[in-house]
Amino acid sequence: TQTVSMMNSENLQDILKRINNAQNVLFAAVGNTVPVAMDGAYKLNQIGISAVSTPVWETQLAYSYNLSPDDVVIAISNSGESTGVINILEAAKQKKATSITNSEKSTIAKISDYHITTATREKLFLDEYRFSRVSATMVIEVLYLFLTSMRKEAYDSIIQHESSIAFTKE
Repeated sequence: TQTVSMMNSENLQDILKRINNAQNVLFAAVGNTVPVAMDGAYKLNQIGISAVSTPVWETQLAYSYNLSPDDVVIAISNSGESTGVINILEAAKQKKATSITNSEKSTIAKISDYHITTATREKLFLDEYRFSRVSATMVIEVLYLFLTSMRKEAYDSIIQHESSIAFTKE
């Protein structure tokens, strides 16, 4: 609830528009944020937005050199100081792709065009750890739900996807 209340609606509308119109979306992450990135790519592909992530940051970096100004990078990082993610964002910036990340104070944030600040209570338990995969996953879910409602073809894409994997759920 706190993360959602902290979202700037104009900023969120711009972010949604950029993602919705992107040719490709790259989810950049290393270490324990990779599952959030993989989930984000899965969700966007499910509604018809071409998205990719991989657990190998070097592959993300290679992909970022193929981006265009019509593309988006969503960077997910605990510290905001991950060298791998910084390199990915710098490459994306060279290609004039739009970049989105968490808070506005880290090195990664200073490279990024847009920010969605997440709330976390983990500071209560650990002095410097200020990130929650739960909060990051919730932001991905919010983006997914808004994008689904914005895209006429989203429901058809979901149905097609679910039909194609239905045999695995028997």
